[in-house]
Amino acid sequence: MVSPVFARKLVWLPESEKIKGRPKSWIEPMLHQLCAFTGPGSVKHDDYVDSTTQALRLCMDKRMLDTVQARKQEVVRPPPKIVQNPYAV
Repeated sequence: MVSPVFARKLVWLPESEKIKGRPKSWIEPMLHQLCAFTGPGSVKHDDYVDSTTQALRLCMDKRMLDTVQARKQEVVRPPPKIVQNPYAV
C-alpha cells in the first residue's frame, strides 16, 4: 500500500553532520531492515518495517501525502482502439 511513496522518492533520511551524504548512525539498522525486507519471514524482526509502513499509511489516510493520491489520478490512458469487422460492409 505504501510502495508508491518509496517509488516516488518521498521518503528522506536524516543526514549525518559528521559524514555528509550519509544517514545518521542511528538510522542504519532501520535502513538495513527496510531494504532487506521482501515479505513475511525475510528478516528476523520487522518492527521497523511495521512502524514505517503504518506511519506512511496514516499520513496517506490523513491526506498528508496528497501528492501520492494526485499522481494516481493524473494517469492518462489513450482511448481504446475501435476494431471493425473487415467483412461487414
